[in-house]
Amino acid sequence: MPYCTGCGNQVAAASEFCPRCGRKQPKTAAPDWLQSLTPSTAAALCYLPFAGWVFALLILASEQNRESKTLRFHTFQGMYLALLWLVVDFALLPFFGFAGPVVRRAMGGTLRLAALGAMLFLLYKTWQNEFVSLPFVGELAEKSAAEQGFRV
Repeated sequence: MPYCTGCGNQVAAASEFCPRCGRKQPKTAAPDWLQSLTPSTAAALCYLPFAGWVFALLILASEQNRESKTLRFHTFQGMYLALLWLVVDFALLPFFGFAGPVVRRAMGGTLRLAALGAMLFLLYKTWQNEFVSLPFVGELAEKSAAEQGFRV
């Protein structure tokens, strides 16, 4: 329940004036944009290439999404896919440097294309309210969601 900006008295959320001091209250803020998202849309945003990890963190941090088991699973799976992309860029590709630039580019392109394809596939399937769990990444996401007290 909000409080008056002048005297600190509790006022109703829809009140324009404080009943105690009569001061005009500021308009309430616009509703949180995360609350307006459907669960399938919020889950699909977690798989956006190059930006899904940001949405995943925002969704995990929000209060209203703490009870959705499936949404939490998709947030973790989306973050693990983004982490996989970073592992490919910063750990695996330098490893292939000894084979020469042609092999490194070929392996890098193939691994990046596979990760991008997985993200787009999961984005589409999640948008259609279909549950898809990737073999290794999905198991990690399920364990992470279970550690939070949820079972998918």
